[in-house]
Amino acid sequence: ATWVLRDVLHLHPGIAELTEVVDLGAGPGSASLATLFSLPREVDRSYALHDRSRSALKVARRLLERCSAGGGVKSIQTTVAPLPGLPAMPRRALVWLSMVLNELEAGSRRQLDRGGFLSRLAERLEPSSVVLVMEPALRGPGRNLLALHDAAVACGDWRVIAPCTHHLSCPLLRERGRSQPRSWLRAHRC
Repeated sequence: ATWVLRDVLHLHPGIAELTEVVDLGAGPGSASLATLFSLPREVDRSYALHDRSRSALKVARRLLERCSAGGGVKSIQTTVAPLPGLPAMPRRALVWLSMVLNELEAGSRRQLDRGGFLSRLAERLEPSSVVLVMEPALRGPGRNLLALHDAAVACGDWRVIAPCTHHLSCPLLRERGRSQPRSWLRAHRC
């Protein structure tokens, strides 16, 4: 998550100005910790971590509190909330979906309605918000991430910035044996 955030920060320096961090499916808070370690600590940020596991959220809170001794944290809020439902969130935020989409797909008999999920997320965020999606670099999650890219492009509410530089359907989804993409996607609310 730290590597992804630093790479995105290089592409889009304005991300450092976001003061609200929303970590959906936070688990033990790895993406939030990456934010704390990677973005300038001169800016105090509010962290809202959401996960279905109360114990994971307790660990995340403890880690963030201990690692923020040098500053950078204004507040930490943890909420037990399952995905794909979306909790209340600030309109202008850095939103993490780190290692959660693969769990949604695996834990359900039905496929995730990617377009509907992205549309609901877009309704809640201002255009200056940034959503970082990071998944395991494995064939199944990689293909799901490519499909999420296509859903983001198709719904028209998102501008995908990286790692792909085009706004066309992903050709890797149509080619057999070529579905090992980068393990992250960065989208900007249009």
